[in-house]
Amino acid sequence: MSRFAGVACCVIVMLGVGSLTACHHGSESRVAYTPQQLAAIQADFQRANPNARVGVVSAVAADANLATVGRVKPRDFRMNDVVTFIDAEGRILTSGSVSGTAGGDLQVRYAQPREGGRIPRVGDLAVRAIQ
Repeated sequence: MSRFAGVACCVIVMLGVGSLTACHHGSESRVAYTPQQLAAIQADFQRANPNARVGVVSAVAADANLATVGRVKPRDFRMNDVVTFIDAEGRILTSGSVSGTAGGDLQVRYAQPREGGRIPRVGDLAVRAIQ
């Protein structure tokens, strides 16, 4: 079982609300996933929920609580779909909701993380799991 498989069930019940408009590129890249690694992570989530989709945070505008998520098909998402951000260790960071697309990427406004947590960074994963 992958370290992400356990997170899949938790992601399904995460809550997040918001709307956003634009985002600029962040400079702090933590993890660079190969297409094969991302496909394996996606498969782990889809075993728990066939509707799950996984992308990678490509930019963050912390002052606007806005993240750009790439390496997903925007047509697989709808406005206000809940997205959960997780780090490379599978820890849940925060959640948000899809507000649109820009340049073929998703725009997601995220909630402030709980005390002791952190906001999403470039390289974190963004997971949508609809039941």
